[in-house]
Amino acid sequence: MLSLKKIIFKNFISESGKQGITVIEHLLLVPLFLSFWEINTYAEWIIISVIPTYLLLGNLGITTYGGNLICIAYNQNKRNEVNFIFKNVFFFTCILILFFLIVFLFFDYLFNFRHILKISSLSQTGFLSVIILLVLKLLFSTLTSFLLILLRAIHKNHILNLFMILFSLSEFLLIIAILLNGGKILDVALIGTLNYFVAFIFTYLFIKKRFRWFSTKKIKISFLYLKKIFYPSASFMIPNLSRSLIIQGTIIFIATTLNNNLLVFYNSMRIVLNGIKQLINTYSISFCPEIMIFFAKKKIKKIVEMYKSLLKYNTIISITAVFILIFFIKEPFLYWTKGVIKWEFNFFIIFLAASCLEWLNLPTINLPYAINKHVGLNKIHFFSFVIYWILLLSLFETLDIYAVPNALIFSMLYFLIHNFIYTKNLFNKRLVSKKFF
Repeated sequence: MLSLKKIIFKNFISESGKQGITVIEHLLLVPLFLSFWEINTYAEWIIISVIPTYLLLGNLGITTYGGNLICIAYNQNKRNEVNFIFKNVFFFTCILILFFLIVFLFFDYLFNFRHILKISSLSQTGFLSVIILLVLKLLFSTLTSFLLILLRAIHKNHILNLFMILFSLSEFLLIIAILLNGGKILDVALIGTLNYFVAFIFTYLFIKKRFRWFSTKKIKISFLYLKKIFYPSASFMIPNLSRSLIIQGTIIFIATTLNNNLLVFYNSMRIVLNGIKQLINTYSISFCPEIMIFFAKKKIKKIVEMYKSLLKYNTIISITAVFILIFFIKEPFLYWTKGVIKWEFNFFIIFLAASCLEWLNLPTINLPYAINKHVGLNKIHFFSFVIYWILLLSLFETLDIYAVPNALIFSMLYFLIHNFIYTKNLFNKRLVSKKFF
């Protein structure tokens, strides 16, 4: 078996590659779509594409939580339990997403979303067809990734990432081919769905061949099991939900109280700093599959060692990023924004400080989620969210736009401290018991 360092290195390279490919594809697709479609058609494609993404939230984090359970069960030599978890999670994911799709179609019948969204490039039938196709595409993509989770259980997370890169590239190339042949919105949606349907079939056959014991034929569906995993599964959505409400809420707040220049400056700066966060987080994510395996094998000391190492290097990377941004971000930022935005150095520094607190906390927040011990973080997320909005509304009259980063600093500081205490208590000797595992 490869050394732990080599495994983590492969995880890091593949994770970076996956994110890099995604960014490059998005950057290239924009001019491609605009070259073959009118801008109104492309704008409508963007609007329509958002709807299935929200409907996919209907899986309530079940595949993420279930995937962790599968990795843990496999490394505890519980193959029958792996089959049971897989079949139930697979079934409930399909049912929940299709249920939310039916709910959407019902409300569309009542309110006609195509008319509300002012979609003119598609008929009503075409609009609903695209929505259904995109939901199916995301469903197949989710199930494909879920099938491949068994690779993570055997230290092959980099292979999982390579498969997902391959499927993403195939969709990208197919979209180009469709556009070159005059394809429209419905054609792009159809080819994307077919791509991930084939990916799902290919992945299923691959996993069946690689894990010959894998079978769900005699496994029964248990609704009691769904009840058992519902809350911890849904808890995986809390971080993104809290962050989304802060970001989108702040954008709306600034848009309704201040001028557009400040709104654009805040949002542009947020995009830059969030991009840095994603790059730093890639390093932390590379450790998570191995931490999960060690947790399954009850090697707590090894997890603590990895966490301390991760914390050390994450801190170095974060502090380095802060200094690079302080000295070198201004000119590239102004060039990127075409020089139409006034540079606010003080706002940037405070915003950067808040972001740095978030970056420093990445290893500590990822650890509980990697081992399915994350439910206790829900209260911390909630109070951090409440602190942000109370401070923002309280300080706004005095500090104006500067209330945003100042509120964010205290919110992030609260989360960092309490998250650290929570994670430390997780691995306190008195908690390392059979119940803990």
